[in-house]
Amino acid sequence: VQAKKLRAERQLSKIEVSMVPVGPSDDQETITDEERFMFRRVGLRMKAYLPL
Repeated sequence: VQAKKLRAERQLSKIEVSMVPVGPSDDQETITDEERFMFRRVGLRMKAYLPL
């Protein structure tokens, strides 16, 4: 049991070292939280139908 715990701790430490934090995305097509909030607000104000 002790050997398994030691091996698991070693593997976990290797994984933690290899993990790199991801920075903010440079994708220009994603919208910010503020934009999402405003689009939702406008969408909820709109009527559920489109007269033709």
